Amino acid sequence: MTTKTVTIQDIELALTSRSFQDFLDFVQILEPPIATSRGGIIKFEKWEYLVEFCEQLDKERLINVLKSRQLGFSWILASYALWTAMYKEGANVLAFSQGQLESVAFLNKARIVYENLPQHLKVGLGRDNDTTMEFPSMKSQITALPSTEKAGRGQTATLVIQDEADFHDNLDLNYAAIKPTIDQGGQLIQCSTVNKRRLEPCSRKSTGAPLEMDSKASSTGGGPGQIGTRHGTTECKKKPPLLTVCLLNSTWSRNTRKQQTKPCARQG
Repeated sequence: MTTKTVTIQDIELALTSRSFQDFLDFVQILEPPIATSRGGIIKFEKWEYLVEFCEQLDKERLINVLKSRQLGFSWILASYALWTAMYKEGANVLAFSQGQLESVAFLNKARIVYENLPQHLKVGLGRDNDTTMEFPSMKSQITALPSTEKAGRGQTATLVIQDEADFHDNLDLNYAAIKPTIDQGGQLIQCSTVNKRRLEPCSRKSTGAPLEMDSKASSTGGGPGQIGTRHGTTECKKKPPLLTVCLLNSTWSRNTRKQQTKPCARQG
């Protein structure tokens, strides 16, 4: 009888391939240099509000996040896209951005995360260009596209990400194109800051309680996210919450500022 030796690397791979939160412990990102920092490759910080968001990823298929800037969400979404493609066989990840430059930038974040992973956590990379990262051994890929009315049509996706969704000119048509994928059990994540040009004098009423988080964060999520006030109505025209996670279990709306028929955020 032969005995197989289990190494620490084997254990780490088993854990990270099963848990996105464990995977984040190994994620490093690129911080641009600023007046108070030299920047460079740094460890991704798992602030409390990001951990809570990760918990929702395990539970919900349809997630809509209204947030402030510089909370680290583009990095965590790029990391989640990479984790899904590397460790779920046959995964088809579609990432939609406002335009071509933005879609290239989003995929580049996933590439930076991949390049800085420990070697034993990597899955072999095949085709790799401005629009696609492919993992042949897993028969999976990430495709990054600008949001157009036909983008994603005819594809069956495991995960669809719409980064800065409120700035997509064709958000409604793009959603209509990918909705059949979502209906088949795919996961949809919309994440966006407020597009003030579309801000309407409306309020969102909900039987649930929006989860607000206040953060003085860097692009790494580098600031302690603090849970703020819970309330039932948000006067959007005055001051939208910095981060509101809406879990849309059976309905989808244009964005988080329009009337909801499902409660937002966690049930208090």
